[in-house]
Amino acid sequence: MSDIKLERSDIKVLSKALEWHASGERVCLITVIKTWGSSPRPIGAMMSININGMSIGSVSGGCIEEELLLTIVNNFPESPSFLSYSSDKHKSLPCGGTVVLLIEPVSNSKGWHEFLSRLKSFKNTYRLVNRENPNNSYIKETEVNKESLRDYFIINYPPPWRLLIIGSGDLSLSMFTFSSLMGYDVSICDPRKEFIESWPNSSISVHRMMPDDFIIRQNIDNKTAIVALTHDPKIDDLAMIEAVKTNAFYIGALGSVRTAKAREQRLIEHFDLTIHQINKIKAPIGIDFATKKVDEIALSIMAEITVVKNGVSVLTERTVSK
Repeated sequence: MSDIKLERSDIKVLSKALEWHASGERVCLITVIKTWGSSPRPIGAMMSININGMSIGSVSGGCIEEELLLTIVNNFPESPSFLSYSSDKHKSLPCGGTVVLLIEPVSNSKGWHEFLSRLKSFKNTYRLVNRENPNNSYIKETEVNKESLRDYFIINYPPPWRLLIIGSGDLSLSMFTFSSLMGYDVSICDPRKEFIESWPNSSISVHRMMPDDFIIRQNIDNKTAIVALTHDPKIDDLAMIEAVKTNAFYIGALGSVRTAKAREQRLIEHFDLTIHQINKIKAPIGIDFATKKVDEIALSIMAEITVVKNGVSVLTERTVSK
């Protein structure tokens, strides 16, 4: 598990492209720049292809990647250009829709390392590409006025969604792995010295402080999820008391229905939380996967966070009695 490099996909793709370029290989960066209709990948999705046919990333979820790879390898571009794929003209897009790609050979003259540094900083980044001359592009961190930039394609790389994990047990490590692979910026807090000292991955830092202080310091917005996983009321309750005061889009706490009811009663009777605040807490946490396995529980929690984040609903039904 520790060998997995946990990074956002755009960072992975650009990093590998620059690595190939630094080793002397010719490399192309392909970016989704506009879509119409059905499109499996969003604007800003990236793919890199080198002259030897190695690739990383995706711009269509597998529909056009093979054809695109052959196009690049057989006729490596010398300058930036646009390439359009549509379901009307390309059988490789069976689901319908159109996608416009920006094809760019990686060279020393472009500010690729600056772009990568901006992405790694998790700051809101805009890439502007001239519609007539794709060689003319630049990067901004400030909000852009789209009306004044009609001559440019505007690609926004926003800060990642955030996940705050309270507790540093096995479940927290699984949660960290799943959420990091999904592109979340993840932070872990645990005030318990013995748990931090036995934390199995030294490359992942754990903040040793009380969860209420930790949450207060995080500048939480509506792109932040908070999960309390210690199963210790002295810790999880403090986390929930502060979490419900924030704009976090998801708040959850580990425990059974009985545990959740007992927590609800404590928070109302002793900490004066309202029913409205209590209802912000998902408990029991996660979609019902009928499992007691740590990794499957972590997956169920990330599934529920994703459901809430994307504004959909999912119901599960147990079909096998245990």
